[in-house]
Amino acid sequence: MATQCDFEFIHAADIHLDSPMRGLARYDGAPIERLANCAREAFSNLIDYAIAEHVRFVVIAGDLYDGDWRDFNTGLFFIQEMGRLRDAGIRVVLLYGNHDAANVMTRSLDLPANVHSFDHKQPSSIEFDELGVVFHGQSFERRDVTDNIARAYPAPWPGRLNIGVLHTALEGNSQHASYAPCTLGELAAKGYDYWALGHVHQACVLHEQPYIVFPGNLQGRHARECGPKGAYRVSVRDGAIDALEHVACDVMRWAELNIKADGIDEAHQLIGRITQALEAAVNDADARTLAARITVTGRPACYREIMRDQEGFIADVRAAAVALAGDRAWVEKVKLKIAPALDTSDPRRQDAVSELAELLTQAGGDETLGAQLRAEFGALVAKLPAELRADPELEMVRQLGDGRLDHILDDLGAYAIAQVTARGD
Repeated sequence: MATQCDFEFIHAADIHLDSPMRGLARYDGAPIERLANCAREAFSNLIDYAIAEHVRFVVIAGDLYDGDWRDFNTGLFFIQEMGRLRDAGIRVVLLYGNHDAANVMTRSLDLPANVHSFDHKQPSSIEFDELGVVFHGQSFERRDVTDNIARAYPAPWPGRLNIGVLHTALEGNSQHASYAPCTLGELAAKGYDYWALGHVHQACVLHEQPYIVFPGNLQGRHARECGPKGAYRVSVRDGAIDALEHVACDVMRWAELNIKADGIDEAHQLIGRITQALEAAVNDADARTLAARITVTGRPACYREIMRDQEGFIADVRAAAVALAGDRAWVEKVKLKIAPALDTSDPRRQDAVSELAELLTQAGGDETLGAQLRAEFGALVAKLPAELRADPELEMVRQLGDGRLDHILDDLGAYAIAQVTARGD
């Protein structure tokens, strides 16, 4: 039986080194170079932390890379960072996921001796005897692994701390492609002490005793990946998992700010309310660059003032961010989902608006209309280039491709009502 000792390790995943930042060129003032280097900087932050905290090893649970390299610079950067860990006496356990599966990568470099990777042909085990730790895992052979590969993982080794490493969405997670599907119950029953998962970009401790954990991605890449991003530091005491601590590694912090505009009389007052929200988000970002998506809702009295010059209003919002924090705050997008204040002095006008709203509500529940719209929109989306269909920022395209019309009809309905009620000038 191996000697038990106390130590810490890092569990990370979904690093996506040199991930392309699609669509940024269409945003005025986008810090393109800063965004393009975020994944590397976040990874270097992780390495810095591991060395400073004297952890014994780092587990990377898939999607180290974002796909095949454009050139060898991506791989050379990784080798360089692994060399820093080697010099500090820190080993690495590496599993490849759907983005860096064996059949995705056409280039390769020899890994340093301190990096141990899982085979993609079958489950295997890697032992660190002096720590009393054994890892079980299987890398992806191809991008679309739809089998429950965890089912074939080895039985736990007696007298060892058993860590399962798996790239999976788990069953029932509709936000991510169902790669290597399995259930929480299956993993808990396997008999391992810790499951180091990857693929889901939101950090989450799904289960304790045993711990089943998604660390999330290391750096948010767009507005749907908000909040702190990083990895978990895991403490082992007396041969058992003792504590977990989330460690932020991101260099740019994404935030979605929802601003209520009801009761605001003038546009400059709304700018003031947005500035307050930006200031709070900048403070929460803890000296990181803030990337903010702002959605304004409600029925402000200044609706017509704003809608007459939407570009000017959005420019004022961006200027307020620059005045507040300089290059440490970037407004990625401003979404105006506002409507004019209802004119209760004209009952006929209100009856017309109510009738329009009722028709739009009925349209959302009309199965025949829904099927027709899905067919027409689906055919249109299918003709788009693959890179546009995959762009996480083109939210409406993604919804249409999935056949979801609810949010789109809501947005169109709000726009139609706003246009009708704005005819009072």
